[in-house]
Amino acid sequence: MQSPRGVAQSGSALGWGPSGRRFKSCLPDIRTSAGILLYRVIVDGPQVLLVHPGGPFWTKKDLGAWSIPKGEYGDGEEALACALRELEEELGAAPAIEAEAL
Repeated sequence: MQSPRGVAQSGSALGWGPSGRRFKSCLPDIRTSAGILLYRVIVDGPQVLLVHPGGPFWTKKDLGAWSIPKGEYGDGEEALACALRELEEELGAAPAIEAEAL
């Protein structure tokens, strides 16, 4: 069953545009993620750890691609556990700091 123009189907992220073409809703899927902003303060000011996504899509795309190490987590996983896991993946080793100090 088709929806009238401009009205999204119930439970769907797709709708109909004014031209009669299908469009994807601008409403994002709700996802939860956690990360750690690792920083240090030196004489010149603060420094932060940023990471660059991997894969062929991100090759030679540096502008606007850097972010803090973070990842999505689902039901049953704690945000802190996810954030520590992602930080360990990026650093190649677990951080030498207690989670409570974070």
